[in-house]
Amino acid sequence: MSTKATGNKKHLTLADRAAIEHGISRGENFTQIACRINKDSSTISKEIRRHLFRVPHFQNETQRKRSECEHFQNCVKQHICGNQTCNSLCWKCRPKRCSMYCPDFTPRLCEKLKKPPYVCNDCPQIRNCSHDFYFYRANYANDIYSETKSSSRSGINQTPESLEQLDRLVSPLLLQGQPLSHIFASNQESVPCSIRTLYNYIDQGYFTAINLDLPGRSATKNVGRSAGNLTTLDIEKTDPIWILRDIWKSFQIQMWWN
Repeated sequence: MSTKATGNKKHLTLADRAAIEHGISRGENFTQIACRINKDSSTISKEIRRHLFRVPHFQNETQRKRSECEHFQNCVKQHICGNQTCNSLCWKCRPKRCSMYCPDFTPRLCEKLKKPPYVCNDCPQIRNCSHDFYFYRANYANDIYSETKSSSRSGINQTPESLEQLDRLVSPLLLQGQPLSHIFASNQESVPCSIRTLYNYIDQGYFTAINLDLPGRSATKNVGRSAGNLTTLDIEKTDPIWILRDIWKSFQIQMWWN
């Protein structure tokens, strides 16, 4: 029987992240950490790589040695400092540092960070290391997660350009008296959202058309009668969603009186 954790399909909590940080500090592998918090080991791997943060070894980037560049072994650059009379390779120049002049200078990543646990939390050589440090901290990871979740659920999931294009498609047809359900059914390939989302956009004022331009709402206000007394012509001009709502309200009232 497999002992591998299958996960409980829930988001990681601060307590889960604290257990991950503690497990890394103790040198545990992802499978051991996953079993403790009832998650899959791939979830632990994604969580660490997604929420690790960098601590530069040098306060000033220009203090880095030339040997710390990712391209140091194969570098053939010349005249980066502007001295065209120099025939030597730039990485051999002692008076000037590559990190100060070369736009392609890329700090070399520690080889241990390319494999699990991807961070320096439990590294015994951290005091003697000249590379940048990467850490996983539960509080930092949870703050980033909460901020991302909050920002993803606020506003609308449309760019200004796509929202304007959607407005040019929907609003003129609504102003002509077409039901929103008919517009959605006829242009479903061009509408990148559900009909419920279109109603929300109109309610929130993102379209040129407003609530009163919806045939179902304006007809109910102007006709002054319940949906149960509408004629066939009125029903054809009215949004079916609002018809069913008014019919249900009328039915409830009749049941209450009876």
